[in-house]
This record gives sequence, structure tokens and C-alpha cells, in this order.
Amino acid sequence: MATKMRFASSRLLPDTFIAAIANEDSIFTYTQLYSGQLAESIYDNDKLVWKARGIGCTNWDNVKLFTPLAAVFWDGGKTRYLFYIDKENILNNLIYINGKWSLGDLGSQGIKPALYSKLAAVALETIYVFYQTSDKEGHIRQVCGWERNWKPDNRDFGDPPLFGTSLAAVIPEPGLIIHSPADDNIPVVFFQNHNLKLAELQANDLRELKPITPNASPHTPLAAVDDGNAAYLFYTTDENMIRRIEIRSDETQIGPLNLNQTTPKGNIAAVIWHGMVTGSEEIIVIYQPWYDNIFVDTITRPSILAIARYKFTGSGKSKTLSEPVISHCTLEIE
Repeated sequence: MATKMRFASSRLLPDTFIAAIANEDSIFTYTQLYSGQLAESIYDNDKLVWKARGIGCTNWDNVKLFTPLAAVFWDGGKTRYLFYIDKENILNNLIYINGKWSLGDLGSQGIKPALYSKLAAVALETIYVFYQTSDKEGHIRQVCGWERNWKPDNRDFGDPPLFGTSLAAVIPEPGLIIHSPADDNIPVVFFQNHNLKLAELQANDLRELKPITPNASPHTPLAAVDDGNAAYLFYTTDENMIRRIEIRSDETQIGPLNLNQTTPKGNIAAVIWHGMVTGSEEIIVIYQPWYDNIFVDTITRPSILAIARYKFTGSGKSKTLSEPVISHCTLEIE
């Protein structure tokens, strides 16, 4: 769906961080605008269109420009959490409950990630939020809990990680569990190691992924999803091409497979979506595409997100993914 934007401040920030979550009805995508305001774009499964709106409760002047973003569902999908970093470099959150957004209380913990830190979040029996510290090793840490019940964890994770590494968190599944003893209640976090290799950690346990060709670019964005049988990790190459790695339950690593080109500093998000209308299970990858005619004028260009859709075929361990079908949408922020 393509519509004209109303004013420059409503346009997507170039190379905005992107976070996404999905349920059976909709896909929720979070980005940042020129004004600094955070925005939510919702894919309407009935009408098959995107509806975008600014999140009105945020103080635009207090959101760090180019803030990293992460999002999760909570309370059986009734509540949405959006995590960001404010201008005082404090880890903060917004919470959507009872039909409206409000400022959460994670900021009261006073957690200050590194200036270069990215964010990742995943919900199990509690919500885990991951960030990078400003110590000389740039370790990864987590804070756990939910509204009015946050508990910082001061353990340092990583080997050490690359300063400014992207982070992507998933539910632990067979093939990903590396903690000893095995524990499927500890999330798995993908990151880029100091040697530029991609790796995963589960609490204090770390494993580098098998070598990939082409290699991941330094400071590659990362996005990951899992379907119970495999984890799918998306990264970019030096040519800004998005690639996919598949890690199966028997620890077999497949890929990388090519997707499409994003902007030189672009970011990506991914969700698994069980569309009620289409009746299919898909992986949706969301990113800002690279087009010469879009990036000629950053003031008047439209806000465009690319949507790559992979459909699953088969079932269980025999499931495979189709080639991606790519579409583009121009968003109007309400």
C-alpha cells in the first residue's frame, strides 16, 4: 500500500533500528521517525495492508536518536513491551496494555548500556532484555522480569563480544541448547564475537557457529527466529546482502542462502507468523531496502520498508522454506 507522507518528521529515520513481533492476527513493527518519536506499524491480516502510527505517549526529546529497539509479547499476548534507550543512555521501556501505550518502569533501574549497545529481548517464564556493557571487554548482560518486577543480572557474558555487536534472542530449542546441564528455560542469544565470527551464548556457555561463506560483515545486523525444529539467523555480508543460516535440532547448520540488499548501515527484524487468513506458516523479514532513487533526497523520499516472506512447506523435521517473495510498502504515519 503506497500513500504520501504528511510531513518530514513523520518519515522513517534512515537506518532506523527495527523490532518486530507477531501473533495470529497481526505483525507489529517498531521503528524511529525523523522527529525521534517511536512508531508502530501493524499489518492487518484481514485487509492485507499496513497501518502506521506514532506512539503518542513517548517524550520525543527523551528518546535517543538511532536508539536500538527490542519488543516482546507478555501476558498471553495481551501486553506488548517495547525497549529503547533514552537520551541519558538509560535502558527504558514502553508498555501497551488496555488499548494504550504508557511509559514503563524499567528506567527506574538506572541501567546504562554502552553508547554502542544494541538490544534484544525474548519472553519465556519471564522477560529477558540483553544489552552490552561499557566495561573494557564490552560484555553482554541481561535484566529479567516484567513491569514493577525487574531484576538486573550483573553476570558478564561473552568471550568477549565485538564492541557494538548486534544481538538477537530466541527461545532455546534442541540444537541450540549449549548450557550444561541442559536447560530449556535459559534463552539463546546470537552475537558477533571479537574475531568477527557469529556465535551463540546461553548464560555463561558460548559456541561459535560453523564458518560461513560469504562471511558476516563487521557489525552485521542480526535477526533470529525459531519454530521448534530449527533456528533461522539472518545477517548481512560486506555487500549488504541479507543471508540466512538454518540451525536444525540435530545441530546441522545449513546455509547461508541469499535474500536481498539492504542499506549500508541498515537493520533487520524477523518474525514467524501463522497467518489466519492465508492459513500458512511464514518467516517475515523486515528491512529498509537499497534503491538509488529512494536515497537521492533523504528529506522528500518516502518511508519504505521491504517485506520478505518465506513460506514453510512440509511438517516437523522435514519442513523447508520457499524462496522469499519480496514486497515494499510506503508508510503513512497517523
